[in-house]
Amino acid sequence: MKTIITLFTAVLLSQALSAQTTLIPDANFEQQLIYLGYDSGTPNGSVPTASIDTVTSLHISGSNISDLTGIEDFIALTELNCGYNSLTNLDVSNNPALTDLRCDNNTLTSLDVSNNTVLFVLICTENPLTSLDVSGATALTRMFCYDNQLTSLDVSNNTALTFLFCYDNQLTSLDVSNNPALTSLRCDNNTITSLDVSNNTALTGLYCYNNQLTSLDVSNNPALTSMFCYDNQLTSLDVSNNPALTSLKCDNNTLTSLDVSNNTALTYLWCYNNQLTSLDVSGATSLQYLKCYNNQLTSLDVSNNPALTSLYCNDNQLTSLDVSANANLRTLYCSNNLLTSLDFSSNNAFGELDCSNNQLSCLNIKNLPLILWGGNDPFPNPPLPSPFPYPNTYNLSGNPNLTCIEVSDITWATSYFTVAKGNIDATASFSTDCNNPCSSATTGMAEHEIIGKTAEHSLSLNLYPNPVTSSLVVETRYPLQLAIYNVQGKLMVDRAISSTYTMNLSELARGIYFLTATDEQGKVYSQKVVKE
Repeated sequence: MKTIITLFTAVLLSQALSAQTTLIPDANFEQQLIYLGYDSGTPNGSVPTASIDTVTSLHISGSNISDLTGIEDFIALTELNCGYNSLTNLDVSNNPALTDLRCDNNTLTSLDVSNNTVLFVLICTENPLTSLDVSGATALTRMFCYDNQLTSLDVSNNTALTFLFCYDNQLTSLDVSNNPALTSLRCDNNTITSLDVSNNTALTGLYCYNNQLTSLDVSNNPALTSMFCYDNQLTSLDVSNNPALTSLKCDNNTLTSLDVSNNTALTYLWCYNNQLTSLDVSGATSLQYLKCYNNQLTSLDVSNNPALTSLYCNDNQLTSLDVSANANLRTLYCSNNLLTSLDFSSNNAFGELDCSNNQLSCLNIKNLPLILWGGNDPFPNPPLPSPFPYPNTYNLSGNPNLTCIEVSDITWATSYFTVAKGNIDATASFSTDCNNPCSSATTGMAEHEIIGKTAEHSLSLNLYPNPVTSSLVVETRYPLQLAIYNVQGKLMVDRAISSTYTMNLSELARGIYFLTATDEQGKVYSQKVVKE
């Protein structure tokens, strides 16, 4: 009899265990579990616990779920993606095996992952979080908590952190001194007043722009490759110990001097809208893009920057500018300075030039390409239609002392530069040889004519980089139809664009191609593109 009772008890216990269920009050949550095969039939408010307690990965994003009650019985869960739902609360305290949690784009106001000690990845972006506790998540390596309403963030226990993206919050301070493994830090768009990164020696990317920083010491960050610290209140910046730096954006501060002579790898430098009286780029031999406009510079030496393709030095106090060593220069804005002469005889890659509002009396633009947009090796000039359709990318106006401009083609010059367009002054004239340019300009002569025609519209278009390895950026403000042909005339790419667009040319073989851009008036512009 005792044996029979024991067997009967075991059967009852087995049936009870097999009948154990987990409450799932959210019908959309249960429906997803049915889709995934963890439940059957139609939602009835519960699922068999035995069908979910061994599940390791659960992806239920974008399912209009507002309640995740029942998640506590997913005790083996290592990955949970519940982003893009309508969750107001999330309790993962009973999911100790979690290594990857993604709960972004919900309406969570608080999140506690202190019990998730093996959590590696946390993505809780774009919620209205005001509180985030990661103190127990000591294994955390990547945390993305941007676009919330956090006023404080404690990451002192997260010593393994490599990525921390906490931008677009309301942080007034941030302590990363206990995060020595940090390689990328984005804390931009907060109200942080001080930031100490001296212990973050592995840091390669620092983005702390649009805060209230008055100082920033990066002397202990030799691995830095990108630093965006613009829109702060910095009065000085020393990057001499950052030899790996390729991109530096420090504009809109109150810097008075900047020395990047030790930054030989620097490619992009934006330092405009400061109070710079001194800028040393002599050692930045890889520099391609330099924007230093709206400062107080009286001199600028770019003779050691042969890779330079874009230079914006307008709105300074420059009295001279030598770009003879910058054969790759495509874009130059040097307007609103005190320049008296400019010689572009060594520059045949120009696509955009604005030297207006200076004190120029002599100007040599003999080698400017007549196809008026970016790139090297301009195509031969097509016949001049009337009215002249080419884009207005050159501006020489605001130089009343400029009486003779040296050009290679007077017909082209007088068609392109007109008072009506506003890209030249009425006193200006053209010659193929300005032997005495500042005093002997005479109108009405075959080689020396005052300009005066109109154009249909103004279009600015620029391409870079060229030569290109994979991605070709096309900058424009107008709708265009782009086409790329190989040397046999076969169409390789056909794309309509209306704004700046990045073309993926990685699939094209190495060689020479021809890009055409057709505007809304049916006018066609052409450019050779070299694929490396």
